[in-house]
Amino acid sequence: MSDAPLITVITPVLNCARFITGCLENVAAQDCPQAIHLIVDGLSTDGTPELVREFAQKHPRVELISEKDSGQSDAMNHGIREARTPLIGFLNADDYYAPGTLNRVCKLAHDLPEPAFLYGNLHVWGDNDRDLGLNKPAPLSLYNLCRGKPFPLNPASYFYHKSLHELAGPYDIKDHMTMDLDFLFRASQHARIRYVDECWGNFRLIEGTKTQAELATGATFERQRVLINHYIRKLPLPLRIAARTANTVEPLAKKISRRLKRG
Repeated sequence: MSDAPLITVITPVLNCARFITGCLENVAAQDCPQAIHLIVDGLSTDGTPELVREFAQKHPRVELISEKDSGQSDAMNHGIREARTPLIGFLNADDYYAPGTLNRVCKLAHDLPEPAFLYGNLHVWGDNDRDLGLNKPAPLSLYNLCRGKPFPLNPASYFYHKSLHELAGPYDIKDHMTMDLDFLFRASQHARIRYVDECWGNFRLIEGTKTQAELATGATFERQRVLINHYIRKLPLPLRIAARTANTVEPLAKKISRRLKRG
């Protein structure tokens, strides 16, 4: 297998000094010579860029962009534009990959026609490593998304060709809550989908994170319903009717929300 860069892991950050070293170490520990780790920093003031620069001195495949942006989606789009590899993935600073994930993805990628979307399972963890469950997605399709079937809850469990954005468009910079899900609705209409029944990502829903707060209040589910109502119109009429009848909220996310509310 060639060591030429094949995949860029993009980590958008803003004041993430609490997590960034662990994130950098997790990607480096993958020991994947074909991976580049691109940190897109929104001018953090807590020392995040300094920690990245220090780490990059010993890890030449770590790269840093540090400039003002208009939020997470804008930073993600910036990372996509800067990526020089055919494959990309996103890893938030407080999440992490399972051992061997990047080498596994690179091996699978050689047989994937563009634009492909490759995804696996995701383990969800709460505070104090509390096990919140395994996200094992249903087959990814517009129909299943509109039915509220289990979908990849976090980008730590999926990777795709950068060229997919030429068909599906960029992340919505006006959406600060469900930009990942919105992209899945669009990507499912254009990508060649491949699922692997392996756990690749670890998603931490811990105190002080944006996603935990949104799940606890139920805001995520309301936004999910808005997206479903928007994209369901793209289905053929018989499937549209069936999707409206079967529509529900993603079950694991709902279960986690109830746990968070109980404390």
